Parts: sequence; C-alpha cells; structure tokens
Amino acid sequence: MTIDRHTHPLERSVMLRKDLHPYAHGGGFGVATELLADSFLAGVLEALDPRRFKECDRILNEQKRILNGISAKKITLVMENSPVVAALAQIKFGPIPLEWDLWLDPKKPHSLQKAVIEHGSITATLCGKFPCTRSYFLKSAPSVSSWIKTYREALYQFTLSKHTITKKTSLCLDIKSPWSTANDINLFIHALKQTFGIDVCYIGSFYYRQIAAVHGPEKILFCHAVRDLKKKVESGSFPKTLMLNGADLEDDANLKSLRKVADKHQLTIGIYVQEPDAGTDAIQRLIKMVNAEPKLFRLGFALGNSPGGRAPRMINGSGAGVQKILLTNSPLFRIKEAVVPLALLAFSLLIVHWLNMKREYYLP
Repeated sequence: MTIDRHTHPLERSVMLRKDLHPYAHGGGFGVATELLADSFLAGVLEALDPRRFKECDRILNEQKRILNGISAKKITLVMENSPVVAALAQIKFGPIPLEWDLWLDPKKPHSLQKAVIEHGSITATLCGKFPCTRSYFLKSAPSVSSWIKTYREALYQFTLSKHTITKKTSLCLDIKSPWSTANDINLFIHALKQTFGIDVCYIGSFYYRQIAAVHGPEKILFCHAVRDLKKKVESGSFPKTLMLNGADLEDDANLKSLRKVADKHQLTIGIYVQEPDAGTDAIQRLIKMVNAEPKLFRLGFALGNSPGGRAPRMINGSGAGVQKILLTNSPLFRIKEAVVPLALLAFSLLIVHWLNMKREYYLP
C-alpha cells in the first residue's frame, strides 16, 4: 500500500506510566496509520485481513493516497478490533491486555466460533434486543476463534519468530451484546481459558447488572461523562472501578466534581478516549493529568495509541467522538434532556386523550 509518508509525522511526547496503562483500547487501533505507513506491515494486513485492507485502500484512494484528517479518522475506525493491529500494538506497547468489543451468541454463549469481535453500531445494539435481528448487523465480524488465529499469525509475521508472546496475552472484555447475562459471560471466559489459555483481566459494560455476578476479572462500569458516573453511583449499584471519557475532564469543574465523588465512595477511576477524534494535544493533556494524580486515576488511562500518546498530526479533537453530545456540559445534551421528557409527556397526553375519546364514543 503506497501512501504519502510525509503526511504522517508523529509528535514527541510525555510517556504514560506503565502502571497506569491498564489495557489497549480498541485493541490498540490508534496505531493503525503507523501500520499502513510501513509497506511490510501493510503487506501483512493485506494477507491476513483482506477485508479491512481493501476498506483502507478505498479510503486512501478517495483522498488521493494521502493520510489527511479525513482518511486517518476513517482508517482508525475501520481498524478497531483488527487482530493485525492488535498484534502490532502488543509488540509496540509490550505485554498489555487488549480490549475486545464482544458479542456472545444468545443460544451458545460459550461458543468461540459463534462469538464475534466487533464494535458494532448503535443500530446493531438497539436491534440486538430483538431476537430476529441479532446477527444481521454482525455478518462480516470475525469469530473469536478466527480472530485469535489471525492475531497469532500476525505476531509471527511481525517478529519472524516461533517464540510466542501470546502466553502473555490477556484481555479486557467490553460486552456489547445487550442480551448477554453474567452466566453467559462466565461460560465464555471458561471456554476461552480452556481452549486458548487466554486470561481475562477486566470485564466491562455500561450496565452493571450485566457483569455483577461475573467471577474472576476486575469489573469496570463504563460511563460517558462525570454526570453519567455520578448518576450510576447514586443508584447504589456499582463496582469499585468506573471509567469515563477523559474528554469530559477538560472542564476543571468536572474534574473537581469527579475528585469529590471518587473520594466519598472510595472509587477506582480510569479514563478512555475515542482515538479517531483524539489529537496529540488532547492525549498529552490527559496523560499528564493521569500521571500527576495516580491516587485518583488508580486504574489509569486505557490508551489505544502508543504509551507516548503519539497521534497522527492530522488528527485533531478532544477524544469525545460521537459521545460529545453526552458530555457533562454539552448544550446538545441539555436540549435533549429538556426535549425528550416533553415529547414523552406530549405523547402520553395524546394517548390519554385518545383513550378518553374512545371511551366516550362507546359508552351507551
């Protein structure tokens, strides 16, 4: 794959402390553009993951083979959960847990052939609540078994060695399938350990009830923002470890609020960002913040870029990504908070009015 390498400079940067880098978000997909900038690494991608290679090639063709802001963001999104990128991240970062966005099969949750690794869209998540559509949006996603096979082959190609570092490979599972229960997850973790000898260090979800009864891994309750985190803590049902999008901590008031709730409830806090929308300046600011406050950010920063926080210079942004509307001070969220209840109230009044009219019409 030929691209204009001069458009891919990387900034010098402050390193994230190793003990504060719990896992590689998105399987390390922040290094995707580095992979494509190297002809050998790109060749491995073409051989082992042709679907993603073709999609990246199409994106680059649209931008005249130049890695600019548009192509870099799109490529990073395409390469999320790529086993080839994960193998490169494992080599570049050193042994570190990799994140999987995991969808378990509703009928055979223990099956490594039916479980798939894919972030999935909002549509896939919503439609997943209906049994007839659960697999429709994930047809092209790799199964867990095929992902591991490709990952191990990529490791071998990159290192040209039979010395397997996969014995050190461990995972953070981000449960995406809304139908999966704690028992389903326990069955899957057991099957994964028995078949491939891979350990799960962290298990995460945006819904604590889904992971509360999972045995073994440290439980992480994902949150979008400080407001979201406080709401989940106030509900009374939460683990000791919670994560939120670090972009919400640009505001000092939000950081102060986080310190207060974390101290009150003795929480272990971690942060993440949306790498396709995270520029080097934003990542560096968060690395410095986490390094400076290890007692607050005891879990650390689940960075999907290299520990030095290097992002392609053409990518700018706070790291909020599509979660921008959900951040604590988002005016769009405040509009949503006001409009949605009013819309529901109006709809309810219409239903009541319709029922009253129907009742009056049919009464003798």
